[in-house]
Amino acid sequence: MTPYDALTEVNAVMDRLRAVRETLGKKLADGSCQSSELRQMSDLHDRVALAIAAYKRGK
Repeated sequence: MTPYDALTEVNAVMDRLRAVRETLGKKLADGSCQSSELRQMSDLHDRVALAIAAYKRGK
């Protein structure tokens, strides 16, 4: 794997993480989650958001 290949792959992963964060955010906002799922979904959303923020700081 070349550095370019690695960067391309990392960028693809980050795009996917952003899509997951957006989907989780929409699900949380529309209130369709049951209360038992709400905490898990919120935690996942926060973790993904932190990963994206950490990536941006490292750029």
